[in-house]
Amino acid sequence: MSDARIQPRLAPDSFGPAPTAGTADGEPVVDRLMRRVQALEEDKRWWRRAALISFCLFVFALLGGGVVSVGVGAMYWSAISRQNEQLQQMEEMRVREAETQAARARAETEAARAQVEAARQQAERLADELETRRREERAKQ
Repeated sequence: MSDARIQPRLAPDSFGPAPTAGTADGEPVVDRLMRRVQALEEDKRWWRRAALISFCLFVFALLGGGVVSVGVGAMYWSAISRQNEQLQQMEEMRVREAETQAARARAETEAARAQVEAARQQAERLADELETRRREERAKQ
């Protein structure tokens, strides 16, 4: 298009009327710079939102990691407590079994002592009877 066909007071890149020639806004460089400034401000807002979202995700991950750590610690503590309880129960069972065996051994020992005592008494009786018979035989002779 030639310049002759461009109507006066119309911007070369639009179909709307151009601003008056005396204003600074009518210059295409200023328009371009203003659009660039607006685009940069939008980019700045976008990057701020992205930074805020990133920070929120970081805080969420940090808190989530803390919650997971506490949960894992609680599970670990629970497992250790459960294992300690089982070990204590096993130890109590062993102690009861040992006490039962000790009581059984004491009873067997007492029974053996009673048998020994009975045998000793019987041996004393037999020895007394033998002594009595010998005395009687000596007295007869």
